[in-house]
Amino acid sequence: MTLVEFHADVSRLADALERIVFLLEKLVFPSAPADVQVHQATLDDLHVFTPEDQARIVAEQAAFAERYRVTPGSPAMMEALRDWEAEQRSVYGEEWQAPDDWRTILAAARAGVPGAV
Repeated sequence: MTLVEFHADVSRLADALERIVFLLEKLVFPSAPADVQVHQATLDDLHVFTPEDQARIVAEQAAFAERYRVTPGSPAMMEALRDWEAEQRSVYGEEWQAPDDWRTILAAARAGVPGAV
């Protein structure tokens, strides 16, 4: 006569334990670092934002926000920027990059360089 009969499938438990061990090993023994190349910085790498630069950036953001009717610095503005970049890529191709310096871009547009703006 059997009072208690116990059947258990321990395969799922074993899989879970193996995953836990794998994660603990990753925490305890970090992976080898990737092949990182370090380059000496030069004066060309140094850029200090002056108050004039900061004022120009704020003015450009305010102009963009006013044009697209969003609040500067808001999530809606970030969404408008993503939409604008997608629109530029659809017009000028996937290799288009967002401009770093608007003055250069606008000067090129005034000079008649195609695809500048």
